[in-house]
Amino acid sequence: MAATKSKGKASEESTGEVEVLPSRGVSMSSRQNAVELVTNLSEIQERFGAPVSWQDIEPTFPVIKKETLEGVPFIIVGFRMNESKEYLHPDEQNPDVLVGNYFMSLLVACYDEDSGDLISPFSIVNDGGTGIRDQVTRYVKRASGDSTVDASKEFFNAAAAKCPPIKIENGLRPSRYDYTDPDTGKVSKATTWYLS
Repeated sequence: MAATKSKGKASEESTGEVEVLPSRGVSMSSRQNAVELVTNLSEIQERFGAPVSWQDIEPTFPVIKKETLEGVPFIIVGFRMNESKEYLHPDEQNPDVLVGNYFMSLLVACYDEDSGDLISPFSIVNDGGTGIRDQVTRYVKRASGDSTVDASKEFFNAAAAKCPPIKIENGLRPSRYDYTDPDTGKVSKATTWYLS
């Protein structure tokens, strides 16, 4: 390693230029040797070319609370069903096996009712209740013409990917109530959210 460092350093000092390496086709060991003396992002760009933002390759969006959309018009441009790894329950066929609860993820943005302009960045809303899930499932069945779309998560998501966006003129509507746990008898506050 020391020899490589001194070679790289001598090369830079003697020529005054940084060797530009092609960003593709360079082995990991060559990249390791090339970055040993790098101290900032501009030097990386000089050697390998401009870095690509991960957001451009695999964009992600912030997750917002449902309360943010209470009564606020928004558009759903995509949605999918996910399986929770955190909240588990016994399988109906085999109670000894725990399976994840399903929840909906919606890709949304708020809009101005008069102009139609989007007035918020796109965000993700997650909901594990039956309200939004049942409403979206009915929509996918109607839009796809297939009454079996909820047969599996994968089948549902494949059908959902073909559905047009949904405009939610009145935002989300909460239904707040007292929930009694059937196992413990403990009463707690609960909320089921609906598209309105």
